[in-house]
Amino acid sequence: SRGLACGSVVVDIRERVSVEAMLDHCAAQGGLPDLIIQSAGGQFPSAAIDISEKGWKAVVDTNLNGSFHVLQAAAQRWRKAGRGGSLVNIVVSPRGLHGVSHTNAARAGVMAFSEAAAIEWAEFGIRVNCIGPGAIVSAGWAVYKPEVRALYRNTSPMRDAGTPWQVAEAALFVGGPAGGFITGEFLEVNGGSHLWGETWTIPKPEWFREATRALDAGPGANQQTEPR
Repeated sequence: SRGLACGSVVVDIRERVSVEAMLDHCAAQGGLPDLIIQSAGGQFPSAAIDISEKGWKAVVDTNLNGSFHVLQAAAQRWRKAGRGGSLVNIVVSPRGLHGVSHTNAARAGVMAFSEAAAIEWAEFGIRVNCIGPGAIVSAGWAVYKPEVRALYRNTSPMRDAGTPWQVAEAALFVGGPAGGFITGEFLEVNGGSHLWGETWTIPKPEWFREATRALDAGPGANQQTEPR
């Protein structure tokens, strides 16, 4: 609507050849990109004890291995071209996020790799940063049960949920010129939920509901004196 040129290309980040084809397409359309915001990924809510081996591998292959393919393929092209670039990974805000341990593990790998790459690739003028969204109102909420989604606005001290646009603005800040002296950083965009709050993607177990009620009731409310 603003007359800006844009386009799309299908890519499977789990396959290196597909990632390379995407970058070839971008280069042919307008040259190597200056900024890549790597947000592809996927997961499903499940208690850690119930995740299947197949489900675990599917999430890790997409979120961790797929991220590696995109980051390294882009960095190699920038190095070959003798120019820098900026990489931003959309990961998760792990503190207090429960019911998606597979993606927590995979995204932790992405964050660790990003920190290491930020050091190694600094000589090439390549910056690498991560954005950790909290509860964000998006189409992705549909995979979670309504009774679970209803609690998300109370998972941070701001008692509200964010928007995709706020995540996009944070990514453009840290990845663009305004963040030109920022690399190896992990920016939380979660309303403070990494300081206070909890996000359950599965129904909160009674074990923790009981603890919350006892805490809110005050001293003497919990009569349990011996550990179970």
